[in-house]
Amino acid sequence: MALTALFMTSDFVSSGSGSFPSNMSSGNSLTGNIGSFIVGLITLGISFTTLDWLRSKDADFNAFSGAFSVFSKRYFVGAVITELLAGFFTVLWTLLFIIPGLIKSFSYSQAPFIFKDLTDAHPEADINYLDCITKSRELMDGHKFRFFILKLSFLGWDILAGFTLGVGYIWLNPYKQAAYMGFYADLVG
Repeated sequence: MALTALFMTSDFVSSGSGSFPSNMSSGNSLTGNIGSFIVGLITLGISFTTLDWLRSKDADFNAFSGAFSVFSKRYFVGAVITELLAGFFTVLWTLLFIIPGLIKSFSYSQAPFIFKDLTDAHPEADINYLDCITKSRELMDGHKFRFFILKLSFLGWDILAGFTLGVGYIWLNPYKQAAYMGFYADLVG
């Protein structure tokens, strides 16, 4: 069950889908959920900025404003709806059994990045959020095991960062996000 929780929750985003960390909470459940929601959106914004940087390394990016790019009118509603739909479908698959939920979480993991690419390519078009999830599933066909191995490769680093009482995640999470964005950039070519 702990291994499933490792992959189903977002190690701070995730891997894309499930970027709203469910392991952050405070004494008040509502406060913890709102905090998780905001941190998940900021992390998604960092992922978007990392993806832009990977595609054009000579461009000048402001990391601070990039972290809040998801809060713009352009991305906010679509990013939230895409994440919520992917999470909802993953929960439905998990009700069947844990393994189908895990597999579907990998299938839907690229949906927010597909949404970003579609929004950037066609700023005035209406994006169908279910199409983003479908395209993510199609994109991940034959690549879910590669993604599983990528996530598994960070297990030792996660354990080591846990021994530092979470301080190690300050350096580990950006590294993981960059690796996940590199994986996505490799998938879409």
